[in-house]
Amino acid sequence: MTLPSGAPVRGAVDMTARGQGTIDNPDGSATFHLRNVQVRQDSYGNFALDASLADQQARLRAIADKFNVTASADLSTQAPYAGKAEIAIDDLDLASLPMKSDAGVSGTLRART
Repeated sequence: MTLPSGAPVRGAVDMTARGQGTIDNPDGSATFHLRNVQVRQDSYGNFALDASLADQQARLRAIADKFNVTASADLSTQAPYAGKAEIAIDDLDLASLPMKSDAGVSGTLRART
């Protein structure tokens, strides 16, 4: 694959999806996993997104393993659509970020919301 900028993108994609239920009470799940993602010569590791819908609840889980980032969300599919979301960054090595800086970047980042 090639980005609009012309940068080549490499990696493997695994996708699955299933669904059933009714319009009023759908039930389903989907997974989207990218493995060994590389843009130009930069390696981005693996990314995963898992989603499910059941019992009027939507659940999302995402992981970017190289950057030690996880995210999750649980949402009601019924008004007023209450939900919660969490993002965690656990010891992200700032030097692993695909950016160029004359000043140099070093250290680690840990954050939770």
